[in-house]
Amino acid sequence: MSSIRFHCDLLEKLGVSNFSRSNDRFKNIYMFCQYSAISFFVACHAWSTFTRATRYLPEFFQAFFEDLVTSFIVFFQIVYINYHSRQMMELASLMETEFCTSNNKVVRKYEARSKNMMVLICLTVTLALAGTYCQTIFPLSSDEIEIRTNVYRTKHPDRIPLSNIKIPFIDETESWYYEVIMVYQFYLAFYYTFGFTVVVTLIPNIIFFMKGQYTILCQHLERLGTQLRDSNGQRFVYRCLETDDIEYLPSVKKCQGICQPNMGQICLNCLKENRRIERKCEQLYFRQILLLHQKLMKLQQKVQILFAPIVLPLVLCNNAAFSICLYQLTDRNTNLSNARLFKFLIEFLTVALQYFFLNNCSEMMDDCNTMVCRSIALGR
Repeated sequence: MSSIRFHCDLLEKLGVSNFSRSNDRFKNIYMFCQYSAISFFVACHAWSTFTRATRYLPEFFQAFFEDLVTSFIVFFQIVYINYHSRQMMELASLMETEFCTSNNKVVRKYEARSKNMMVLICLTVTLALAGTYCQTIFPLSSDEIEIRTNVYRTKHPDRIPLSNIKIPFIDETESWYYEVIMVYQFYLAFYYTFGFTVVVTLIPNIIFFMKGQYTILCQHLERLGTQLRDSNGQRFVYRCLETDDIEYLPSVKKCQGICQPNMGQICLNCLKENRRIERKCEQLYFRQILLLHQKLMKLQQKVQILFAPIVLPLVLCNNAAFSICLYQLTDRNTNLSNARLFKFLIEFLTVALQYFFLNNCSEMMDDCNTMVCRSIALGR
């Protein structure tokens, strides 16, 4: 089953989190440099947005959209996750050690969904960055150059960085400054690709995990009250659902003597003994199912406590980003170049996918509760 351990490891390798609580000096310096580089970019980009991009409304919306994505959807979520790194590791450990992995079909199904979601998000982010890069190499029209001259007031308005930033006391379009800024932004773009993928898919991956566990729970609920048998017809009982630890039961006991007129008929004492074994097996099976459900409730509570503070701001930012993308694509007063139109389309697709996965989490949890009620009704 998909775990968030991969997300934690990737953030640690990117140098923005320290889940291992290591005191390694080199690692601390690496994290400081990473946060300094990202914080500097966020500050310079926000300064450019509210001091220069406000001179032209479509440019302001694009810059404000980039602020939403880079500042909150990525950077502030990474800071929040790093601040709660201990709870994140407890959550990862709980998902890896306390839950059922015996149903390989269900496990593979939801692992595949998690991987496909991550690949899809990473692909759209990469395409959006490719569209941004195309803007920097394709020549601008005379109208776009005039707009950039009036908005940014730089010496070389035809030179476009990956993202517009304002650095004090320099003109970012002049030689050497421009080249250094481009290298710096390419470096950040690489990290933002993986950082965005991690923070966007973190909550949906946890929900996928829980949906898989609820599916396994419902399968066991429907089998409650029936005789558990393997492919050879041998009866067994679960000792532990999480590890698929089972114990085979002896065959039905029969009397050695003649207890009734018909030989081989099970006597009353044997029936009582077998019934006692049946009841004990059912109690053990029910106890295992109950423990699995309690663990799911515990996991659900931990997830709710951990992510509740950022869900509402995240939804609001997604609403704003979605509205801005829609405005940019439907604004007929602005002539868009092919590269800029491609970039806007991919940005719209990326935000729409993120918005869908985030809202789909609540739908999946509602489905889980419905599945449990239906399985109880169908159980014997």
